[in-house]
Amino acid sequence: MPPNDRQRAPEPEWLSDVEQAAWRSYIRAAGRVNRLVSRQLKDAHDLSIEDFGILAMLSESEGHRLRFGELCRLLCLPGPFLTYRARRLEEAGLVERLDCPDDKRAAYLALTPSGASAVVETAPCHVASVRRAIFDHLDDDQLAAFAEVMNVLDRALGHDPDRECDGTIGADGQG
Repeated sequence: MPPNDRQRAPEPEWLSDVEQAAWRSYIRAAGRVNRLVSRQLKDAHDLSIEDFGILAMLSESEGHRLRFGELCRLLCLPGPFLTYRARRLEEAGLVERLDCPDDKRAAYLALTPSGASAVVETAPCHVASVRRAIFDHLDDDQLAAFAEVMNVLDRALGHDPDRECDGTIGADGQG
């Protein structure tokens, strides 16, 4: 079809001034929270925020192990990124890769005793950083509203621990 005959894409529904201000505040705040918590974990324990998330999920799971796919879904991380982080944690002796006896294509990531110790040592720093970055600035009403908004967004963007977190969102807001 010649270029002049193509249909033009529909005009987007631009953000209102209030929406634009909220979006920009979200971007700035999310970046600042992530940098603050990441810096605290890195400086105090040489772990990234993603590393701690992996270790924490493993520490909370039955048998302190999860299949890679399940861990990707729980943390909403792409497989190659998780593989890279897992390799770093494995080299540090904090996790180990285990074969999955019932599925030769799958593997488990398991917490080692050193990894379990790292979670116990790092958790107070993580909690203090999160508290300092977010919760110390909110009163009870703001905290309730924040929790509600985060839950609404999590549901709307397709939070489903039984499905891959691929970042796609349907027209209805469902992933």
